[in-house]
Amino acid sequence: MRASVSRSLDLFTVATAACAAAVAAIAPGVPTALRAPLGVALVLVLPGYAVMAAAWPSPGRSRSDRVVLTLGSSIALAILGGLLLNFTSWGLERKSWAALLAAVTLVAAGVAVAQRERAGPPARLLSSRWSAGPLLVLALAALIAVAAVGISRQGALRAQSGERFTQLWMLPSPGKQALQIGLANREGAAERYRLVVRAAGRPLATFGEVDVAAGDRWEQRVQLPAALPPHTRVQADLYRADRPGMVYRHVTFWSP
Repeated sequence: MRASVSRSLDLFTVATAACAAAVAAIAPGVPTALRAPLGVALVLVLPGYAVMAAAWPSPGRSRSDRVVLTLGSSIALAILGGLLLNFTSWGLERKSWAALLAAVTLVAAGVAVAQRERAGPPARLLSSRWSAGPLLVLALAALIAVAAVGISRQGALRAQSGERFTQLWMLPSPGKQALQIGLANREGAAERYRLVVRAAGRPLATFGEVDVAAGDRWEQRVQLPAALPPHTRVQADLYRADRPGMVYRHVTFWSP
């Protein structure tokens, strides 16, 4: 048992660091001096190291190859995870992103530990020469990063060019147990909306008929329950009158 732990000590360290980084991202009051380095490690090192160890349980590759594979895999996983979260109800937020990367790291580390147990004693490290495979992974990660930036830039340009859309936001009211919710109509014509606010999955407020003229905005303050537990998820779903069964815009807020 002791030999098993010693053989996978690096993976246990990576898993522990991933959990610490996720807690630092989710828990309030964590100093930036601690949260920042853990966040950088969670984005650039930890998931790629665990996935690389799961894909190649025997450390027979050169150190330079492993560094490139770790960096490239981490960048690719972070970008793909962000794109995936952007299409979910959780949204692309610091907390959801940290939780996803930590989960990927833990699963990959568990698979790597199991594979090392089956593989037996570790193989001798090769010389530190660069090979084509890791460089290809890094190039693929760079392409994914460029594509993600391109998609974001295209969306921003389309918004600036007059594309029709609706903005929805939800912000805490300073010094009050309340949220300021608002929307802006950039659809080019008057629209009727329905807004549903939920706390921990339960209805908190509903605005059935919200008529907003073209180019105008609407805001409303929603009082939070006094007994609302900390770190409760509050979400607002916006519906258009012409598509009443489809969520048109969605925002999430975590209570302090």
